[in-house]
Amino acid sequence: MSNSKNILKSSVKNNSIKYSKNNSKNVLNNNSKSSSKNSSKSYSKINVSTKKINNEYIRVIEEELIRAKYYYQMKKKFEKLLENTEKLGARLHVKEDLHKEKIRKILNGYLLIPLTFKKNKVKNDDPLFITEKVSELEEQLYIDLQTYNRQRKFKKQFNKDELKEISLEIETAYWDMMEEYSKKVKEDIKKLDDIKDFDNDIEVKYNTNDKGTTCLYYTTKLGALNGITDDYISLKDNKITMNYYGYKAYGTSKYLAEPKNRVYLFASYFRYKYFYIDNQSLAYDYEHNNVGKEYKKHEVTECFSTPFNRYFDHFCSAFPDIDGHFGSLGSYFDRMREASKDKFEFPTQRLAINPPFVMNLMDLALDLALATFKKKKNSYKMSFILPSWDQDDDPFMGVRRMTEWAEKNKKNVKFEKTIAPKGSIKFKNYFVGKTMEPCDILFMKLEKI
Repeated sequence: MSNSKNILKSSVKNNSIKYSKNNSKNVLNNNSKSSSKNSSKSYSKINVSTKKINNEYIRVIEEELIRAKYYYQMKKKFEKLLENTEKLGARLHVKEDLHKEKIRKILNGYLLIPLTFKKNKVKNDDPLFITEKVSELEEQLYIDLQTYNRQRKFKKQFNKDELKEISLEIETAYWDMMEEYSKKVKEDIKKLDDIKDFDNDIEVKYNTNDKGTTCLYYTTKLGALNGITDDYISLKDNKITMNYYGYKAYGTSKYLAEPKNRVYLFASYFRYKYFYIDNQSLAYDYEHNNVGKEYKKHEVTECFSTPFNRYFDHFCSAFPDIDGHFGSLGSYFDRMREASKDKFEFPTQRLAINPPFVMNLMDLALDLALATFKKKKNSYKMSFILPSWDQDDDPFMGVRRMTEWAEKNKKNVKFEKTIAPKGSIKFKNYFVGKTMEPCDILFMKLEKI
C-alpha cells in the first residue's frame, strides 16, 4: 500500500506549474506561520444510561459489535492465508516485515478498494463487508507483490507470471472470505429483530479528565469480542474502552450534547477504530499549516473526511450509513460520479480533495474530479493534497493525466503544482491523538479562468 512507495527526497523543494492570465497566490504559502494550535478542551463527565437510550439507538452499536466480531475473525483468517501461501515462502524475511500489524494494514487497504470502486450492483450489500467484486483489487495486489518482490522481502525472487498467480490466489481467497463473513453478519443482524429490549445494564459513557477523554460501552453480553487483543481498543470484561481524541477536532464537542448523538458517535468511532481505517484518515491540519484558513467553514467541502477530523462544515466520508447522522454527504466517489452526470451538486464551489495515500484510489479520485471539471461550464474550484511520490519509479497516472490536460487547455485553466518537503506540512490523526509529517506533499489547484 502507500508505505511501499518511494518518496521524493526532501531536497526537492518546489516544482511549480502555473497556467493563469494573472499572477495568483501560491497554493502553498511556505512563509505562513502557525497562528493557533488545538487546545485540549475539557468536558464534564458524561454518563448515559439505558433509561435514556432508545432500543433503536442501542441497536446501532449492537450491529457494530457483530461486524467487529467477524472483522477480527476475517483478519485472523487473512493472516493465516498470507503465512500459509506456499509461494510466499510462509513469511517475509529480514526483520520479519510481515508481522501482524503489517498484515492488518494490508488487509484494511484491500477492504477500502471495494468500498471505493463498487458500483452498487449488489443490492443490500453490507456497508463494510462488500461482496461486489472489483478488478482493482487484483491490480493492487499485483502492484504490492511487485513492490515487495523488488524490495527483496520474499525468501525467493518471483517472475511476473508467478506474481500474477499469487495475486490471483490471494484475491480468490479474499472474495471467498468476504462472501462467508458478509452472510454471517447479515444473519446475526437479522437475529436482533427478535430482541424487544436490550440488556438493562447497557451503558455508554464518556469520561474526561486531565489525560483526555475515554469512551466506554458497558454490556453483559460482549460475547466473542471479549479478550480480543487490539492495540487501539480494550475489549474485556464485557466492556469496550477507547481513547477518544475527537473532542480536540473542530466543532465535534456538540456531538456530546445529546444522548442519541453519543450513541451514534460511539458506534461510528468504534467502526473506524476496529476497522483501522484511521490508518488512512490523516487530516490535513488547516490551523497549523495556515493554508485554507482564508475560507469560511461553510465555503469548502472536504471530500475525504470523517465526523471526527473534519475542519469545514461540509464533508464526505466512507460510511454514510452511520456518518450521515453527523451530516456526511456520503462517499466522495459516489457523489463525484453523480456530479459528472449532473445528478448531484456539492454544496460548495470549493472542494478540498485529500484521498487516502493508496495509488489506485488516488488515481480514481483525480480522474473523477477531472471528468466533472471538464463537463461543467462553471466548474468547481478544486484543491488536491497528495503524496509526492517519485514519478519515474512509480508513475502517478492521475497526476500525469490532469497535468497534461491542463497544459493543453492552459488558456482557459489555472493549474498550480507545489511540492512541500517532508517536515514542513503537518497532518493530524484524531483516532490516535498524534500529529504526523508523513512524506513530501504535492499540492495542486485546478480552476477555470
